[in-house]
Amino acid sequence: MNSEKLKAEYDNIIVVSGTGRNTGKTTFICKLIEKFNEKGCIAVKISSHFHKLPDDVDFIADKKKYQIIQEKTAGTKDSQKMLKAGAQKVYYIQAKDDFLPEIIKQIHLNNSQPFIFESGAIAKYLPGALHICVAGDDIYKPCRQPHFTLRKEDESMDDFLANIQFENNKFIVYVNT
Repeated sequence: MNSEKLKAEYDNIIVVSGTGRNTGKTTFICKLIEKFNEKGCIAVKISSHFHKLPDDVDFIADKKKYQIIQEKTAGTKDSQKMLKAGAQKVYYIQAKDDFLPEIIKQIHLNNSQPFIFESGAIAKYLPGALHICVAGDDIYKPCRQPHFTLRKEDESMDDFLANIQFENNKFIVYVNT
């Protein structure tokens, strides 16, 4: 098989965005986490919508502009599913796009562990991170310049997943040429 390595500036980060709700973003992320859980994956779910959070959550930051919590319990919310899939840590963030650069500093991105973000907006603040768009049947919003676009119902999603590797603290996608 002829392969070409695709390299990212933020080599240890994958950003998964989608064209709307229920496109398969979280399912794909959970499969990534399961594949790389022995590497100590850190998952981050970012929402631009603010919801009331339970009183017993562990706040990393609780400001008017944004909230960051660390998930502690596996459950049915997307971020809790990521924990159940085997992520070492999972952060759930509620923030408007303008505050994402400030939030990135609070997460303390290191370059030795795989980070997987579920957010379309974060891609513009992590230039060069591997950006994968999961498209549904209805396109409510386009993804911002993804490297790859996958379809929820497409059998090639699992094939694509098989071509992603994490070697020497970097995500690498092997593609046929």
